[in-house]
Amino acid sequence: MNLPVEVIEGVKQGRCVLFLGTRASFEAAELQGKDYPDAKTLARDLGWKKPKPVPGQRPKPTIPSVEEGAAAFEGANGRAGLLRELQARVGGGDLTPTAAHHAALRRFPLTFTTASDDLLERAATFDGVRLDVLARGDRIPDMDPSRRTLIKLRGGFERPDSRSEEHTSELQSPCNLVCRLLL
Repeated sequence: MNLPVEVIEGVKQGRCVLFLGTRASFEAAELQGKDYPDAKTLARDLGWKKPKPVPGQRPKPTIPSVEEGAAAFEGANGRAGLLRELQARVGGGDLTPTAAHHAALRRFPLTFTTASDDLLERAATFDGVRLDVLARGDRIPDMDPSRRTLIKLRGGFERPDSRSEEHTSELQSPCNLVCRLLL
């Protein structure tokens, strides 16, 4: 893939941010011969149920919802039970950070992620990099090329009050966050 020169220079100068999704977690699991659930599988495993058809209406296509599955699981097992289940399934405890996690820390001062695991945090510890970890709702600091900041858009297991399985507009469009940061 060819990137514009401006992007390459921006990365070299520490002026670009990174949006890192769960794909990095999937790939870490794949490289290590382990499983990592996709959103549909996670939703179903948590208890998402396909809506019952309405008599006289044509069924609408539905996509399994992690938010609805999490709500069902939490209703049956409580908040603490949901957090334990999510951490076991998507927390990444059995995964090792990949070269991509280490490279992300070297190249980007500010990273936004929807991943739930702690692979970037463990990569930072291994590399001796100070990483400030923030959750959705925390104040976004000014970009500083000499520091590394991770913003967990779904919150983290280390701060259970910050966890969210909701698909809010900020999660669907993290560009809104960056625009507020840069403007």
